[in-house]
Amino acid sequence: MDRRAEVRKLWYQQYTEDLQRTGNNVLKFYMWLQEHRPDLVPKTKGGADPYQALKSELHGHWSDPQ
Repeated sequence: MDRRAEVRKLWYQQYTEDLQRTGNNVLKFYMWLQEHRPDLVPKTKGGADPYQALKSELHGHWSDPQ
């Protein structure tokens, strides 16, 4: 399984409800990845923010409540 697919699988396992898949939980998920699965944290170049890269990768898989 490629890295992005594994990240999405874990995202949906941890946040099973649509209402749980928020921008705040993307940050929590990023912190969880750093601790438990650092191999899945996006590798970035030129000082780019890996959290923002993860947030972009999960675009369309989370939303903030209105």
